[in-house]
Amino acid sequence: LSLIPGKHRFNLHAFYGEFGGRKVERNEVEPRHFRNWIAWAKSLGIDVPSREEMQEIEVTSRLYVENGARYMTATLMCASDSDTPKTTAVTFILSGHRLITVRYDDPRPFMIVANKLARVCPAGANGEAVLMELLDAVIDRAADILERIAAEVDQVSHGIFEPETGHARS
Repeated sequence: LSLIPGKHRFNLHAFYGEFGGRKVERNEVEPRHFRNWIAWAKSLGIDVPSREEMQEIEVTSRLYVENGARYMTATLMCASDSDTPKTTAVTFILSGHRLITVRYDDPRPFMIVANKLARVCPAGANGEAVLMELLDAVIDRAADILERIAAEVDQVSHGIFEPETGHARS
């Protein structure tokens, strides 16, 4: 990626390709298959926020409309299963039934949704549908993380307050 000029990059997945009804193998996908997407983004002058802008955004400013595009910035968990979990800001931009995500890390819900849509992508899928899939995956992932943390806290609590018997003392 360091060889690609510019500070911001758009990541267009193959399932967004415009193939004219033809089956195109992944190794044959080219920029021309995204010509309309690229023209659309340029024509709208969509402002892509920097990492710093996304991290510093006020809670009251996380949802807004600009040039007809709807923006939402969320803070998501990233690398939560590692020794160095962190949070990362992600901006979702929805305009004209198309979705752009701006992210500087790779939260697991994006991989989950990409894999799901690679297996079974409904005909007529649009930005709103992909956004709903992503938000559903974000919520499911957050619930999984909270369940895991609750179990770990419960285990530590029992070890501290009930070290010998595992039962509450009277």
